[in-house]
Amino acid sequence: MMRKGLYLLVLMVGASACSFFRDAQDEPIAEAFGKKLYISDVKNIFPEGVKPSDSLAILKGYIDSWTRKQILLNLAEDNLSSSDKDVEQELDDYRSTLLINRYEQQFLNQKLDTNVSKEEIQKVYSANSQSFVLTASIVKALYIKIKTTSPYLDKIRSLYKGSGESSMKELESIGRQAAENFDYFNDKWVFFNEILSELPTKPANADEFLVKNPNFEQHDNAYTYFVSVRQYKLKGSLSPFDYEMENIKSVILNKRRQELIEGLEKGVFENAKRQKKVKVYVDNK
Repeated sequence: MMRKGLYLLVLMVGASACSFFRDAQDEPIAEAFGKKLYISDVKNIFPEGVKPSDSLAILKGYIDSWTRKQILLNLAEDNLSSSDKDVEQELDDYRSTLLINRYEQQFLNQKLDTNVSKEEIQKVYSANSQSFVLTASIVKALYIKIKTTSPYLDKIRSLYKGSGESSMKELESIGRQAAENFDYFNDKWVFFNEILSELPTKPANADEFLVKNPNFEQHDNAYTYFVSVRQYKLKGSLSPFDYEMENIKSVILNKRRQELIEGLEKGVFENAKRQKKVKVYVDNK
């Protein structure tokens, strides 16, 4: 079977693959409980430009998955009652839901305005400030991990606390080359705990430590760690606008989606009633 599979694969990935499939697409390559897997069933599973050796691995995996599925399906067929095997209603419901969802997505693709202005986001932020409370402390910070034996250690130590443009350029140039990790979260808020998780020692009270130690270094057997916190917001405080912008944008777009779908449903329902395409025989009185 595998020899045949390999032979087929060589043909599949070769220049004559198209003509081969026309001539041999009805050739079976696997069988389980009377059901057959044909060449035509697998001709589209291979990525473009795939090597024959990789194609064989892909084919083996597909055949294995297919045969397992047939085995389980046969087991279910043999052991389920007739009523349990009657899935016509579920299939109909699933088809209906799938078609409706596809149409609604097509409708949204055509009608949804995805442009959200900063002013609109700011309006939502200002009107709902009580909702934007931090559940954990966040920081904009510099994090460096460098081998303690590095000849650049003292230079980085002298530079990492600074914020001047020339100092930062020099630090970044050195850090990118010499450090194991050089992360400068100057324009992005991150959870302070994410930075602490990279360090060998964790403070007992992270927030208290953050307030008292905007710049600090730690050591383990091999590395020195430098952290310089440029801005911070503590847990329980108002979350910064720039931290919430993308979340608010998502909320606005979701609201627009909901309003469009509700408008669509209401419009087509009323139109169907006017055209007498819908009749309800239950008296609402």
